[in-house]
Amino acid sequence: MHGDTMTAMANAIEKSEFVIICMSEAYKQSPYCQAEAHYAFERRRKLIPLVMKSKYKPDGWLGIIVSGKIYVDFTKHQFDLACSMLKTEIEKKQQTESIASKPLAKTTTDLSALCTSSIVPMELPHCIDVWSADHVRSFLVANNFTSLLPVFTDFNGQLLHQAYAMCQLNRETMFHSMKNEVATCEHVLPLTLGTYLHFLNALKQYIPISNSDTAQTPASMICSVM
Repeated sequence: MHGDTMTAMANAIEKSEFVIICMSEAYKQSPYCQAEAHYAFERRRKLIPLVMKSKYKPDGWLGIIVSGKIYVDFTKHQFDLACSMLKTEIEKKQQTESIASKPLAKTTTDLSALCTSSIVPMELPHCIDVWSADHVRSFLVANNFTSLLPVFTDFNGQLLHQAYAMCQLNRETMFHSMKNEVATCEHVLPLTLGTYLHFLNALKQYIPISNSDTAQTPASMICSVM
């Protein structure tokens, strides 16, 4: 086998998706077959080993190349059936590759639907703890914090208050957490640091006064009176 043939063999492997290895002792002993198999392995081609001699068990370099792969045994089945099994194996590998190549779908959030119920501004109670989920959405939309709608979906005032307290404890961590959550939603603008800080500042006026700044929901004199 001369250079042109080796080049042709390499070109064939490079243009192939699958490489069939017809295993036998003669195949194993051939330096050209070894070069072909190694090149296909290095190029990450899908290798399908065929057993061509009864009870043949590959070892040495061939055993390593085909380790863990499913064999199609042509010695145990009629030729047509074995060919059908080979075709099935190829189709299975193609289907697996197709599924693996599909990108993971991002969470789709219909921002317009979230805003629909809050188009008409609502009068917000001064105490955040008595807000409903509609009040929360109204606050976000009225203050142009629509990028945060996916983060606070179905939040009422008490939950939003707890989120605010967590932000006060660790603003940087909460910013990155909220930013990452927004990033998983389509059709939503990225959360910027400016938007995050403006959000906290706008929400501050609705937070009850407490004697301690903790992650627990503060006891509110204003809320108690209400």
